[in-house]
Amino acid sequence: MISEAISILYPNAIFFVDYEAHDDGAGEYITKWNRPEPEPTPTELQVAYDVWLAGALDRAKAAAKIEVNQQASTNYEAWQSAYASHGDWLAILQAVETSLRATRRDALDAIEAATTVEAIETVLAGLTWPPVPDQAAIEADVGDSLTAKQEARQFLQDNPNARLLLSLPPAELETAIETRTAGGETLLLKTLAFAVRYLTELIR
Repeated sequence: MISEAISILYPNAIFFVDYEAHDDGAGEYITKWNRPEPEPTPTELQVAYDVWLAGALDRAKAAAKIEVNQQASTNYEAWQSAYASHGDWLAILQAVETSLRATRRDALDAIEAATTVEAIETVLAGLTWPPVPDQAAIEADVGDSLTAKQEARQFLQDNPNARLLLSLPPAELETAIETRTAGGETLLLKTLAFAVRYLTELIR
């Protein structure tokens, strides 16, 4: 406390040169004062320390916000790198970005609302970002994606009314998914879901 308070009152003061302090368990106090100015009173020291604490909180908030932004950027770059060779996964990356933005926004709001440095540290310690899948999981998902996309493309080619079907409102579309048949078999939900996702590419 003493050093922090003195740094506010006398920014150029040097510990062990201009002053010394000791804490015997009941709190810090000045034991030696070598500056030309009057030795600050306990009240003056407390006021100065409160000023230092307020500044420390602001500095901690600024540093924490930078840390949150850096973590969010690093996580998204890791996702981009993992899926770099899989162009069909733009939608996945967009979903991840949405999740990252939400996590980032909540963290920044919590940091801004924090009233102590400890509360800020708690926010940083509790941050959880979307875990990046390993390559084996990515390859498996990509394989499923490509299969479903092929099914969606085939469905659009085989069904003249596909454009009309895909233009239905969400509630009607869900009903149509459950009852629509292609080649005598019930249309899989994922097939039409992928058809919707890739609509621009598949039916142009």
